[in-house]
Amino acid sequence: MSTPTIADVAEAAGVSTATVSRALSGSTRVNKATARKVKDIAAQLGYTGNPIARALRKNTTGNVGLLVPSVSNPFFTMLVDEVEQRVGAIGMSLYLCTSRDDTEIEAVRLASLCQG
Repeated sequence: MSTPTIADVAEAAGVSTATVSRALSGSTRVNKATARKVKDIAAQLGYTGNPIARALRKNTTGNVGLLVPSVSNPFFTMLVDEVEQRVGAIGMSLYLCTSRDDTEIEAVRLASLCQG
């Protein structure tokens, strides 16, 4: 079975994809009964939305990048652990990179984090 799309939810609910999007985002522009119906159908179909589309719309990914020189240094190990806990507590994800104390690797990793 393929992953359900917003179009599948719209078709099953008898509404437009715009209405599905508004209903799932909590917009007040959608009748409460319609929003409830759309949410129920989305749950039944297993629709979860597209994280890439969401990131483009909100202009944020919900990800945090952390670049450290080394994870073998106990200070950075403790730092990474603390940052991961704090980031996770607010529903975000942590992406960790290490430069291995090499400035060239550091520049590559930093560029990669800034791009994605």
